[in-house]
Amino acid sequence: MRDPRDIIRFIKAKAVAAGDPVGALAYAKGQYGPESVPARLLQKDVMGAGDLGADPDFRAAGRAFLELVKNRSLIGKIQAAVGFYQVPFYTGVLTQDQASGAAWTGEGQRIKLATAKYRRAALPALSWPPSFR
Repeated sequence: MRDPRDIIRFIKAKAVAAGDPVGALAYAKGQYGPESVPARLLQKDVMGAGDLGADPDFRAAGRAFLELVKNRSLIGKIQAAVGFYQVPFYTGVLTQDQASGAAWTGEGQRIKLATAKYRRAALPALSWPPSFR
């Protein structure tokens, strides 16, 4: 039950039925089958079996949906392509301030880089509450 479409189908059934749990259950059973995850979740909602937030199926569907959103977001795509470095607070790292340049050299000669500028930076910890100035 790791299909991210389950939570989308659950929400769609609730929206089609305008929030009516019985109507949403009927819609989910008709569209996705009586044993589908959205139908089971809506059945629990109709029966008043407690908080859906504590239901393992509902939580797994929510996690799968959030994972899908994360992977399709810009940050998720960058993470998949090149990855981000995770640096603890106040750890010094070198950052490049200016693009590197190189001059033409003869064949077989070493290429000397010029105009590269670096600086040392550290990521400060965030303060709470944030100040927007």
